[in-house]
Amino acid sequence: MVLDEDLDAQKTCYFLSRSTDNQKRTYQPDNETDSVETLNKTKKERDIFDVEPEGIPIQDSSIPFVQLLGGSEPLETAKLRWDMYQEAWQTQQTKINELLYNTNLKVLDQIADFVNESWVADSEIRIPSAIIFPGSNISNHLRLFSQINRRLEQEKHIYLITLASRDCSNLKAVLRNIVSAILDDERNHIFEGAVPSFIKRQLKHNRTFRYDFDILVDWCINQVKLGRVNSITDLRIVISVQDSDSFDISILSQLIEMVHSYLDQVPFKLILSVATSLEIFQEKLPKSCIRLINGKRFDIETMDNFQQIADQTVFAFEATTILLGPKLFENIIQRQKTSTESVDPFISSLKYSYMSHYYSNPFSILTQITSEDNEAYEAFLKMHITQKHIAALRMLPSFKNFIEEKVKSGDFNGVKNLLELDEHVTSLIHVSVEDFREYAQNLISALKLVDFIQNTLSNVVQKKPMVELYLPAILGKLADSALLKELMVSFANSTAKDLLQVLDLLKFGDKFNKQLHEAFLEEFGDRLDIMAAEVKKAENAEIIADDLSMAARRHGTVQRESSKVFPGLIKEIVGIVSQYFFGCFTPYMNRLFWEVFVYDFSHLHQNVFVPHQRPAIENALLEPSHYLGSSYLNNKFGSDPHISILYSLYRESGVQINIYDWFMAFKDSLGKPKIIKTQSHDSSGKETLKAEGAIADSEIERMAKVTHYGTEEGLSIFEEYTEEEWSKITLCWFYQGVAELRLLGLIRDNRRKYECVEKVIWKGL
Repeated sequence: MVLDEDLDAQKTCYFLSRSTDNQKRTYQPDNETDSVETLNKTKKERDIFDVEPEGIPIQDSSIPFVQLLGGSEPLETAKLRWDMYQEAWQTQQTKINELLYNTNLKVLDQIADFVNESWVADSEIRIPSAIIFPGSNISNHLRLFSQINRRLEQEKHIYLITLASRDCSNLKAVLRNIVSAILDDERNHIFEGAVPSFIKRQLKHNRTFRYDFDILVDWCINQVKLGRVNSITDLRIVISVQDSDSFDISILSQLIEMVHSYLDQVPFKLILSVATSLEIFQEKLPKSCIRLINGKRFDIETMDNFQQIADQTVFAFEATTILLGPKLFENIIQRQKTSTESVDPFISSLKYSYMSHYYSNPFSILTQITSEDNEAYEAFLKMHITQKHIAALRMLPSFKNFIEEKVKSGDFNGVKNLLELDEHVTSLIHVSVEDFREYAQNLISALKLVDFIQNTLSNVVQKKPMVELYLPAILGKLADSALLKELMVSFANSTAKDLLQVLDLLKFGDKFNKQLHEAFLEEFGDRLDIMAAEVKKAENAEIIADDLSMAARRHGTVQRESSKVFPGLIKEIVGIVSQYFFGCFTPYMNRLFWEVFVYDFSHLHQNVFVPHQRPAIENALLEPSHYLGSSYLNNKFGSDPHISILYSLYRESGVQINIYDWFMAFKDSLGKPKIIKTQSHDSSGKETLKAEGAIADSEIERMAKVTHYGTEEGLSIFEEYTEEEWSKITLCWFYQGVAELRLLGLIRDNRRKYECVEKVIWKGL
């Protein structure tokens, strides 16, 4: 049997959707004597026909993962997957945060130094203002402002007030926000001993006067009286306007004038964030206002290029790193190029990949196997690997390919042992995991070497970043690509100086590149020393400087003198590097148990980050359990939300839907419950309504019934309904559901038949 034809018959899991002809319905009692126990029993019998869930939730709320393999996964193994995910992502998150912070570290220090500059109590001077240009990408602004706030919080006696245009509709609101921020900080301050009387008086200021800056003057004086600062000059009150472009110009101008009028009494510093250009911002502000500002420009280095983060995460394979599959990686890169300009979506996609891999892959624990100690290896397998794991491993595509290769080679006894004896499968785990880990490290190292070579050689015309090289590399197509062949030709025609630079980069690379460098030294050590001496001698004498410039202009058409001296050595090294690339750039699917390390479910990312509206709405209406979670499972009646039931009936109907028929089908789908009446409803609320004479007792009870239907609280409130009461309640639910479907654009009024509504036909329904 051909392997591809046999895949459908040996799938490890299936995704089943309910057909429109067999929708799950709430039990409909035959008569009114059926009890709650009968309802629950019938619900359990009906649930037998539902698809068994792949995972069972863990009772411990601190572990959001589930026990996989139909719930047969040991609890300790599920906890291990959760711990491994936290460790793996924390490693990546630390590197990302460090990279993002270091990008603007110099500018942040400059802003802190600017704020700490001396303050002069003189109303004639201009306001010291930092004009920050964070770039046009607004999605990066929030992270930048958080970095600025954290940096200023490290300084002593700096009080930062952040203003946003949405909270500042007028000048009074702006001043109130500033004063309130200072006084709220004062109120939260912990005093040792009794609170001074003048502080008590200040904290009792009427809120209607909180827009008076005289309060700030008194507050600054009080800081000196309390001994928190030696003088007012040690204080800094920093007003940060995060979106100056969105501020009403008249309000911003009045704020600047107000700050300037109190500059001789309050140590103000101003921070203005400008997303546009300085010229546009100056045109908006009145000239009288500009004359009051002593601005200092700070340009922020925005990291819109996610390449730097990818280099530190995707292209830095470690013990806790997973590989992104080709489909998923292509999806992420394409979205970064066409839809987003920020690094935040890339970070979110990377985090979701790690979370999904450890959440849904029971074999992700195998990456924990790194020890060479056989006893530790055996103990790990005994604790975490069950027969269910072994059976699932046999169903993996990589294992099937492995068996196919053994069948082709005639090793039938080996095939029989692998299919029947579990110990033969477990013996492959450690070897396969270590083999794939070495393959991944070699793949990443070879990619970095390609990047080194094309960035070092001066005669390379076509250069591509690693994010574009990764996809053909992991698929095994890069070794035979025209790009790599042209690169090797350029490498062979390079100068001795370029070759030595590449070797120096290998020396400072990762472990595998260092090993390659040591192999070159061992094989060609003496000849490389002679080459280095000749290059140094030529540089010192400046003999070949002009020749190198001419050669660069000719784009390599003429062999350089240094390469003519050592043509054999350069070709030998290029040949070894080419063979190294051919050995590294092989398809990942050729490795046994590659599923342990590779995550390649691109459709999940598509549904989460860029979902299509229609499929998302359809899925939510047809399968509400995917979105409601525990609240759906706790539903004592086992009923879908009313809009879901109406939508199921909507799909089964024609273009025109008779309202009465739709309502009767909806009512029959629900079934009238019979619940024992108790006295647990809120009597206080009832008495309040009676006193006001707003609603009668019976109406209050009906409202409570409608509100709590299908919930645990509702079980203690419902009483037995008459048919008329039940019809009224179901009619309310029906009207609500129809209104929601109309709001979604699924139905509209029929102008010809008033008793019907008309489907707004969606393609595919």
